[in-house]
Amino acid sequence: MFGYIKIDKEELKVGEYNKFKAYYCGVCKAISRTYGFVSRMSLSYDAAFLALLFCSVFDDTTEIAPCACIANPLVKRPVACENPYIAYAADVNVLLTWFKLEDDWRDDRSLRALLLRWCIPKRKLKKRVGDLWDTVAAHLASLSRLEKAGCSVPDEAADAFGKVMEAAFLLPSAKEEATLRIFSHMGYLLGRFIYLLDAYADWERDQKTGAYNVYVQKYGDKTPDVRQAVADSLTYTLADLSHTYALLPLRQNGPILDNIIYRGLLRVLDCVLDGTWENQRIKGDKGHERPL
Repeated sequence: MFGYIKIDKEELKVGEYNKFKAYYCGVCKAISRTYGFVSRMSLSYDAAFLALLFCSVFDDTTEIAPCACIANPLVKRPVACENPYIAYAADVNVLLTWFKLEDDWRDDRSLRALLLRWCIPKRKLKKRVGDLWDTVAAHLASLSRLEKAGCSVPDEAADAFGKVMEAAFLLPSAKEEATLRIFSHMGYLLGRFIYLLDAYADWERDQKTGAYNVYVQKYGDKTPDVRQAVADSLTYTLADLSHTYALLPLRQNGPILDNIIYRGLLRVLDCVLDGTWENQRIKGDKGHERPL
């Protein structure tokens, strides 16, 4: 997906870190089983977070078992066994990747995007996600219209993408209205955060290439005072997210989720604002994560 949802590894216990990686590997296995080997190249920690979040609310325990990994087939590693929540996170990961690849092909005529999109079984994907496909497509079309019109209002552009993530966080099997409202608001806030953070990270590149960027449209050149405005806006978004997250009735994995919500996202924000994020994104975690 996007790769902006991260843990603060240094503040996690070894067992908690290994458990988070087990969810990451579990989503990877689920993607491969359902959509094929190539589709797992799209995997990011965002999908692992989604699986972890749903399992933590709806499962008392999630089975974790040793399993061989294609990255190192000689050593078995802990993997969260597939369940409906991990499967849904895999579906969302592939769905958002498909639309991203379509956008890359349409805007840049990227042959790589075209080939990778062709490797995703679209018919199976649409059948598995149901109405979510049409909902995401409609919100992304609204965002595309704003971008083509040269929208210079960050909140307006971020709102459109926030609604994409809001829809993705509405787990179909969840029935509790209060929990669904919490999930949807968390998704919306994360969508807003991801969109604006990505725009800020790509500011200088987009200014050179002429690609659309809401901050380029609004401010032109990147200046220190604009950095502070972005920092204030996204810090407020994360504060709202943390208050919303605190309402969830967690059954497990609280320390890991706390680490992501209260520390990991702030660390990512600091890296993007300081201009050190690109090195973090390229490096990933020991080479496992390579978002498309």
